Amino acid sequence: MSAKVRTLTVLALALSVAACGQSQPRNGTATSTPSLVAPLTSAVTTATAAWVVVPMGRVTDPLNTFWQLFVRTSSQQKWALVTPRGVADNGGLVLSAGQTRDAVVGIRPSQLLTFTPLALTHNAGSTFTPDLLPAALEATPDSLATSSTGAAVAVVNSGTGIAFRRALGSPWTTSTNISTLGTSSLGRRCRPTSITSVATVASTTYIGVACSRPGTLGLFELSRGAALPVTAPVPAGQRASTFVIDRLIATNNNLEVLARSQQGSSASYVLLLRRASTAAWQHASTVNTDGSLVSTSVASDGAIAIVSRSPSGEPKGVIFRPAKAAWVRMPAPPRSAVVVALVGAGLQAIAADGTQFRVYTYQNANQTWLLTQSMTVPITYGSSH
Repeated sequence: MSAKVRTLTVLALALSVAACGQSQPRNGTATSTPSLVAPLTSAVTTATAAWVVVPMGRVTDPLNTFWQLFVRTSSQQKWALVTPRGVADNGGLVLSAGQTRDAVVGIRPSQLLTFTPLALTHNAGSTFTPDLLPAALEATPDSLATSSTGAAVAVVNSGTGIAFRRALGSPWTTSTNISTLGTSSLGRRCRPTSITSVATVASTTYIGVACSRPGTLGLFELSRGAALPVTAPVPAGQRASTFVIDRLIATNNNLEVLARSQQGSSASYVLLLRRASTAAWQHASTVNTDGSLVSTSVASDGAIAIVSRSPSGEPKGVIFRPAKAAWVRMPAPPRSAVVVALVGAGLQAIAADGTQFRVYTYQNANQTWLLTQSMTVPITYGSSH
């Protein structure tokens, strides 16, 4: 386990005791998981802070891959390492960030863990409080959605189930699973292979899935523990495509849906906006990308950034800004970049290589990426064996 700069006191003991007193959500009937899902490498920007989740260490070796969490608050000019300490994080981190400095970090199970430790912060990672999800959190960036009251919903058990709780301290219960979703009218058209994402918007919880049949966007609304189909429009020219909902983003009480269809080495991303006030859908934009998906970044103002890597290893990126209501190509990030964070109106490319964390800020004046921060992250190789 890597040495961390923040201490989560007696977390392992607290989680083990808590796990004994809560019921385990049950699996739904599993089907084949799609081979292409959104990576955990990601960034989230709110009105008060920007967060990034990146793998570090020897990323080709799962036991020597150590996931790290960094934050840059609106009052800071530098990123800080705030990975919760006390539990092995080789399985990855999932972040649910609030509009203030609140956040909940899910530490995905690895090795002998069968449940998910959670870490809650109200001060942008300066301190954490331990919590628990008594099931395995899914390895997607939007598999956990939380509120300031402690209410939460999570994608669990390899994308086959949904667990939720009504408030902090309340028991987790199972609400639905992949088999139940598949029996609905939408499910029969979609034939979902896995649940990929959740989001809560204006007290309504949404569930996104990967569909195996073309022409359908798999989106559901969770109401009193039951999942109700939501009809989302498929853009003209995309009805022969099979969609995976990669991200569900809450933006000012509206919902953004980022859906992806893969065609050979190219992916097409469809962005839809649903306004809570009218429940009307708007097709915001569609963009094609080349290469393999590396990371996604989202912001509470509706901005989105996608980074992919070409077969030759060159990173490429596209950005959606609400003011322009269209995707634009971002300047080619540095070759070592794994995610691009949306910091205000600017861009910061994050490189995480071994123990080195580097930040490159895009300079509009001379149209170049400038190295603006570098730090060495303490990692103890072999500590997870």
